[in-house]
Amino acid sequence: MRALSAVLAGRPDPALAEALTGLLESLRRAATEVLLVSTGESIPAEATARSKLNREAGRARAAQVHQRVSRCLVTPVDREDLLRVSRAVVGGIHALHEFIRETEMYRPQSPDRLVPLAQGIVRAVDRLCRTIADVMAGEPMATDRLLDCQLAIVTLDREHRQQMAALFQDRTTTESLKLFALLGRLDLVRERLLQACDSLADGVVKRGL
Repeated sequence: MRALSAVLAGRPDPALAEALTGLLESLRRAATEVLLVSTGESIPAEATARSKLNREAGRARAAQVHQRVSRCLVTPVDREDLLRVSRAVVGGIHALHEFIRETEMYRPQSPDRLVPLAQGIVRAVDRLCRTIADVMAGEPMATDRLLDCQLAIVTLDREHRQQMAALFQDRTTTESLKLFALLGRLDLVRERLLQACDSLADGVVKRGL
């Protein structure tokens, strides 16, 4: 009866919840690794190896999410929107991995200039993960968290623009071009996070949560 009640309430089955939690943990790990690389606390070559494994784990978790969603009678939010969230999260993990890989390849002399945006991404990822968990659990304050999450992601766009403007105040150098590419990769992460948040919002609106 408890299992049936959970289905009728739109709560995810344990396997779906576990797969989604694992996917979000991969996103958290990827964002944290990016920050550690930016601050110089992590060696890029070692970070790239860890990031590759994490990316594959994220993909495996995403496949499990898709499989479980297709089998669920009812999902907490619209089925297609939940799959869109999953795809956007996978895209974010991939973009974070590419940032780490390119940092190893470019070896910028001043990676600290990437720290403010990397810190913002860690904060945005944390809010997104909490928001998704709350929506899936049917928490009453989930809508408020969703708005906070959208605000955090929008703030990343402003930070990216400021960093880009500061980058080209002086003459263009090889170093500035490297940073330009890496900042662009982080902005792609922002786009994927925004896609996930918007998809989640669509699902919330459809279910009237």
